[in-house]
Amino acid sequence: YKYAALNVRASDGAVLGNTVTGGTAFGIDQVTDLKVDANQNIYITGSALDMSAMYDIRTIKLDTALNILWSHSYDGGTGANDFGSGVTIDQSGNVIVCGTSQTSSNGTNYVV
Repeated sequence: YKYAALNVRASDGAVLGNTVTGGTAFGIDQVTDLKVDANQNIYITGSALDMSAMYDIRTIKLDTALNILWSHSYDGGTGANDFGSGVTIDQSGNVIVCGTSQTSSNGTNYVV
């Protein structure tokens, strides 16, 4: 599975545009939050399965035409499952992502 974003007309549900991320060939990508900034750019965060069968936090920025402007991942380290749970944009335009990183040696840690 991959991340997908749809632009849907509110009046009748018609799909006006869509995009699908490249995703990974290894498993399920999960979206958990979405925010829109003052310029109508879209930020999506969640988790994506990596090559080592562990999840990494993935955050993607889309423009108003749903083009991917950038995509970044966070890997808390070998043997860690990382899950993005929230995204926000501050007044200066900085993107803040939060989530958890889970390892067998350190348990669950919060990531911001």
